Amino acid sequence: MSKLPFDSSLPINHLASIFNDRSTSYKFLLFKSILESVNEGKQVLKFDELALRSLSYASYSINYYKLNFGHSDQIGTWVRKITSSLDVQRKPSEEIFKYFLQSLDDEEIKNFIKEFKRFVPYRLLSPWFKNELIGKNDSEKNNLIKVHSLDESKKSLYQISIINGEMSLIIPEDWANYLKINYAFIFGWWKSEFLLYLQKNNPTVLSLATKLELPIERDMKDVKNLFKDYYSSSNKVPVCFYSGVELESISHDHFLPWSFMGSDPIYNFVPALKKVNSKKSDSIPHEKYLPILGIFQFDIFDFVRKHKQSSNIFESYISDLKLEVAV
Repeated sequence: MSKLPFDSSLPINHLASIFNDRSTSYKFLLFKSILESVNEGKQVLKFDELALRSLSYASYSINYYKLNFGHSDQIGTWVRKITSSLDVQRKPSEEIFKYFLQSLDDEEIKNFIKEFKRFVPYRLLSPWFKNELIGKNDSEKNNLIKVHSLDESKKSLYQISIINGEMSLIIPEDWANYLKINYAFIFGWWKSEFLLYLQKNNPTVLSLATKLELPIERDMKDVKNLFKDYYSSSNKVPVCFYSGVELESISHDHFLPWSFMGSDPIYNFVPALKKVNSKKSDSIPHEKYLPILGIFQFDIFDFVRKHKQSSNIFESYISDLKLEVAV
C-alpha cells in the first residue's frame, strides 16, 4: 500500500494516492509547500503564498539544471518568464520565495497565481471525493470539492475557504499534527514520488536527487590534499590540464561538470587554472581530452594504490569503478 505512517483517525489511503496521476508537477509542488508551511507551525495558509513557494521550489532545478518538468506542464515556462531578469541560478528556494513575495504586484506573478489557482488546490483533494465527482465535468468539480472540503466528516487534508477576499487552505488540527509528527517520513515519501515523476521526464539525467535544491557547500579537502601529495611525491610540475600552463598554486576542476554528475567522485577531478575553470563553467570538455584524462587518472590511482590504501580515496576508486586490484 503506502509508505506513509498509519493513523486510524485519518484516511491515509487518500493522502497516499494524491500523486497517482503524474501528468504535471503542480500537485507535487503544492503539497511540498503545504508540508513545509505546516512544519513551520502554520495552519491557515494563504494560497497566493503557497503558489509562490511552489514556483520557488521549481526555480533552481529549471534555471540551473534545465530539467524538464513534463510536456503538459507549464511550470518551466512560468519560472523562465518570471525569473529571466533575475540572477537566481545559484539562489536557494527560500531566497527566491522572498523575492516573489516582495513582487506580488508584478503582472507576470499575478498571472501565474491566477493560473495556479484554477485547478491545482481542488485537484489535490480529488482522492477524498471520488464518488462525489463521478460524472461531473471540470466546471462543476471545483465548486463540489470546495463545498465538500468544508465537511469535517470527510477528513480532507485541508478546507478551501475565502478569508478577507483571498483563498486560503485551512489545515485541520488532526492533519496538522500528523504532518508535523511524521514530517521526515512524509518528506521522504514526497521526494521519492517526485523523483519518479522527474525521472520519467528526464530519462538521461544523472543524480536527479541532487538537482532539487541548491546543495550545501562541498568540502574539497581530500582532492586538494591528494593533488598536493601527488605532485610533491612525484616531483612533477603541476600544470593546467586544459592549457598546459604551469600552476602557481594547485587548484582543481570537475572534468565532467558538477551540474551533470551531481556528485564529486575523486576520479572526475583534474588540475586547472582558476580562470580556465571559470571559462569552462558547466560545459563538457571536448573528447580530445579523454586520452589525457585516462593517463592522468591512471597516474593518480597508481599513486593512491601505493601510498593511500588505508584512505577512503582508495576505497572510492575500488568501489565506484568496480576495480579488482592486486596489491
